[in-house]
Amino acid sequence: MPPKSKSLIRFKTEYIVPDGHTNTSDHPHQVRHKKPDLLTEMVPKTAWGSNVRDHVKASDWDKIKEWCYKRAGFNCEICGMHGKLQGRKHRVEAHEIWHYDDENRHQTLLGLIALCPSCHKSKHYGRAIAIGDDKFVRKHIKQINSHWTWKQVFDHCSEAISKWQERSKHNYKLNMDYLKEEFGIDVPIHRDVVELTDEDHEHIKDMDKYKNFD
Repeated sequence: MPPKSKSLIRFKTEYIVPDGHTNTSDHPHQVRHKKPDLLTEMVPKTAWGSNVRDHVKASDWDKIKEWCYKRAGFNCEICGMHGKLQGRKHRVEAHEIWHYDDENRHQTLLGLIALCPSCHKSKHYGRAIAIGDDKFVRKHIKQINSHWTWKQVFDHCSEAISKWQERSKHNYKLNMDYLKEEFGIDVPIHRDVVELTDEDHEHIKDMDKYKNFD
């Protein structure tokens, strides 16, 4: 098994929340005056299974998640709602924010964001397609981005698939310096080069059918 982070976690900024505010509590949801757009995204096939959780100790990941939840007041940082209003036990989940340098093939961790389960599912459009929840995701994106037309929703999801198809043909070098800057964790990066099989190429091409919407 590849080595994971060894240093003790420390936080640049600690977040204090009121007593009783936890990831399963019933305190009111956050009201936002201006919500950011909900944008879906798809991790390249060559990068699957190589993320923050794969590189840090389970105990450190638990602390990082809790820090992320507290910073957001245990409410979704996009829609302001939370999972208990969606019939879920947990209010929010931690989502990793990535930037892809498609010219130099670098994948860089920019930070973490707390999302309600519905917004989190919408972020992972590829996973939603795999389990048959892509229609739910499109409806949720339209609901949150109420100023969007349905054409904008369809175009956005189709573009996400196209980006995934192109990125999935290449291997990306992983950069998680953010963990050192924010939490003081030295992370030994490990990511094997993925050699795509004929079956992989067929799967990538086959995703074209999900660009057409009835």
